[in-house]
Amino acid sequence: MLKVDVYVMGVAAYNNNLVFAYDPPGVKMISKDGAVIHKLDNTTAGREVFKSPRWVATTLDSIYVTDFGTHTITRLDASLTIVQTFSGPMIKNPHGIMSLNRDQLLVCNKTINSNIVLIRPSTNSITVLLNKQHGIKSPKSLCFSKQQKLYIAPGGETTSVLVYKLT
Repeated sequence: MLKVDVYVMGVAAYNNNLVFAYDPPGVKMISKDGAVIHKLDNTTAGREVFKSPRWVATTLDSIYVTDFGTHTITRLDASLTIVQTFSGPMIKNPHGIMSLNRDQLLVCNKTINSNIVLIRPSTNSITVLLNKQHGIKSPKSLCFSKQQKLYIAPGGETTSVLVYKLT
């Protein structure tokens, strides 16, 4: 067991280390033995970066953090330096996030929009893939399988997982 001094919200592996979003709001990178390598929070940044960071996803060269409180997805580099921020009317209350590849992210927007968006960091584009018209309601987390199926876990008390075949 690794002991950390904060309430962990989301965690992901990155270059043989762990990156986690936590409360009070921030992001840490730690070694697998628990030593802090990098830290980004409102104190170290000198401004409000996060209000309610939730989930973390990684690619080969980037770390992505959803923030429920600021309605943003923040892209960080290996030193936890902010590289890019995604926001806008299609991103409200982001929770679950996953990388499909280096330039495609899927994000659950839980309450206000109740949608799944595709973000392409290279073009700074955001596209709604699924929404209420597709049966999406308060999506909290998701995963994508090799069989081209997207599994979505809704928030709240439920015993169902939504399954979509993507082509």
